[in-house]
Parts: sequence; C-alpha cells; structure tokens
Amino acid sequence: MTEPSKPARDGDYGLLRDAADVAVEGSLAQPPIVLRQDRLKLALCCAGAAALALLLLATVRFSSIIDTVLFCVVGLSALDYGLGAIFPATLTLSPAGLVRRSVYRTVEFSWQDITGFRWYRTRMMVNMVMAEHSDAYRATLGWRSFFGAATALGGFWELPAQRVVDELTAALGHWAPRKLKGKVEPYLQK
Repeated sequence: MTEPSKPARDGDYGLLRDAADVAVEGSLAQPPIVLRQDRLKLALCCAGAAALALLLLATVRFSSIIDTVLFCVVGLSALDYGLGAIFPATLTLSPAGLVRRSVYRTVEFSWQDITGFRWYRTRMMVNMVMAEHSDAYRATLGWRSFFGAATALGGFWELPAQRVVDELTAALGHWAPRKLKGKVEPYLQK
C-alpha cells in the first residue's frame, strides 16, 4: 500500500488548486494565516544587484567618492535581497493581531491599531502593502507620527498585492473589535 503524498501547506492535497491558494497557510476558520515573501523574486533582485555590483567593480576606477558610494549601495542592496531570499519576511494573522517578521525585526500590531490596508506601486515597480493606523495608535507614536499614518508591510509577496490586501482586510473585518452601543466588544471565537 502506498503512502499518500504530502499535503500542501494549508493541509489540502492541492489537486485542483492554483498556486495563489497554496501560498496561504491557514484560514479565518483555522488561524493563524501566514503569508510569505516570494524567494524567487528576491533571488532575482539579488542576482541583478550582484551583477550590477560586479559590473561596477570591473569598470569603475574608484577614483572618486561617488564611485565608491555607488558600489557600496549596490553591493549592500544585493546583500539585503540575498538575506531576504534566504529568510523571507512573513505576515502572521491571528485573532490577537498582525505580526510581521523579517531578517531585521519583528513588528506586532493588535487589530485595534489598524483601520485598513492598501497597496501602491513604487517608482522601482515594487507593489508595497501598507497598514493604515488608527488615531489612538498614532497618538502613542509621539514624534514618530510625523512620518505618517501608515506602516509599509513590504513587497515581493507570493500572492499579488491586491490579494494580500484582500486577505488582510478579511482578517481585519473578522477579528477586529466591534463597537456596540458605545462599548467595544473584542473578538469572540465561535
């Protein structure tokens, strides 16, 4: 008797599923939901930046400070993309809130701190996902509130940016505290 094949990340055998469905672990009914950055996209950016750094190394004489700074910036960006390809960032959505883990730091937000999500395309053609903060959370930021009312959650996700925003918005609508007649009712599991 043969053993069944290994299930996909979310527990399904993935027979008639598209790649976008397999990229999401968990669901609203079975939390946590985990979204990851795409290693292939990050590896391709790393290869492009490393090739540019090697080209600069071969052609530039480093006679001026601008040449050295340019080489360092391109080399550090290749290193950053490489680290991201090895250890991709994750977004973990649970009833307690949103957690973003990356190589450099872990950031946690409760659902009360967030009012919505959106995405935008940068000048470098990267689709970034943003979390919009509530007024109460912005009041706790102090001088850092000068930088804006949103936090970048990153780009290069396994899913398209609009689908990531849809997943985040669905989790916010499902798990965010609800206001009932002036009182705040926290999320209650059914």
